[in-house]
Amino acid sequence: MAQVKVMLNNSSLPKKTKTAPSWKCEEPEQLVPWLDDLDAIFETANITNDWVKIQKALEWMEYTTKNEISRLESAKKSHLEANWEEFKKELTTCFPEAVADYEGSRDKLERIVLKYKLIPADGLDKALAFNRAFKIKVQKLLSAKLNPLISNAEAVKLYAMAFEKRLMCEALSEARRVCMPDLHGQRRDDVFKLDKLIQAVESVMYAGAVLYMLEDEEFETAPQNNKRGRQVFNPKGVINTAPTVGPILQQHVVKQEDGSEA
Repeated sequence: MAQVKVMLNNSSLPKKTKTAPSWKCEEPEQLVPWLDDLDAIFETANITNDWVKIQKALEWMEYTTKNEISRLESAKKSHLEANWEEFKKELTTCFPEAVADYEGSRDKLERIVLKYKLIPADGLDKALAFNRAFKIKVQKLLSAKLNPLISNAEAVKLYAMAFEKRLMCEALSEARRVCMPDLHGQRRDDVFKLDKLIQAVESVMYAGAVLYMLEDEEFETAPQNNKRGRQVFNPKGVINTAPTVGPILQQHVVKQEDGSEA
């Protein structure tokens, strides 16, 4: 208990009358950012005891709010039973509007995936539009430190669902090649960061677009065979459908036009 008291009175912790971040129940939209700030403060001050974290959170609340929140079961537990994560979860449950914005963002994220799937290898413009929309929505979910509604692994899995399987396999190979030095020690279900996979997808699709363009140019400039079996270079890809005539037939046509022969 002595060690807990020392931690509770840690001089590195801000005092309520100075720089401690405060919160009141009349501002539910500020609850999530406030708890994020507390986590950062506790990490900086090396506060590891959950009971101390809860006591400081209560201390930094507005007076009426503190009296109300102190009645929570997770706030009544001793220094041996207290659980900071459980306290945060119970607290946010009391203020569902505090996380409503995050929940709405996840629903919108899933709808974006359904709107764009399945993106083919030659759908670069569609992929770029999807990437922009997906990144805007997923950023808010990934930046939430309190009970994140989506992890990096979940975001990667959801993102991959928007693309054709063959294209995504190529992108994963590219991401693995680029990120190889950083993959040591990564969990098998959380190998790549989302932003790295997005970069890999765009890299593969840009390369594919260049390849398609070169193939089109090669087709347009390919030699064509005329009816006499001779190859004719056709730089614009326009096929001459007029019949090929020999010298004797050409002379016959000329004579008919001059009226010299019937």
